[in-house]
Amino acid sequence: MAILLLSGCVSAGISTPEQASAGTQIEHDKYRQVTYVTGPSLIVNSPSYQRWQILTSLNDRGEIIASWIEYGETTDSGHSYYRAAHDDLGHGLRVETLDRERATRSIQGLEEVAVHFPEGYLREHLHTGIDVQLEGRRGDTVIKIGTNYIAGYWSKLLIAQACVKDHTC
Repeated sequence: MAILLLSGCVSAGISTPEQASAGTQIEHDKYRQVTYVTGPSLIVNSPSYQRWQILTSLNDRGEIIASWIEYGETTDSGHSYYRAAHDDLGHGLRVETLDRERATRSIQGLEEVAVHFPEGYLREHLHTGIDVQLEGRRGDTVIKIGTNYIAGYWSKLLIAQACVKDHTC
């Protein structure tokens, strides 16, 4: 199994919590009454194009509905068919397939998944970072998200929760 280590790219992309906070977006869906907090995308171009970011959905009271990593990769070769994930402490994390498109002669293949966090997971990893291995039939991928990203994202998430409670966002 091939393991792609992506840790160096995280620190190169986000070097301060302020950068992560500035890159985190808050968007309200008035039809679903859900607010989404979307962290900055981290991108690696070797050996395939890989992108990941943290997202959280909030209900109309500012409570967290769900938090997850959205991971996507494009490649000329076949899909990895990710089906499971574990963190560096051995905890299993639920994986949901979001999209899978086959490669053609003119377009690379795409695979997108969500790695769902249990309640309290982000808060518990503020000072340690997140280290997750996505496991697929054709190989595994390691995603490491550093403490600067998580701290900046968390600060923006707290702002989003407050403004949703106050109906100001």
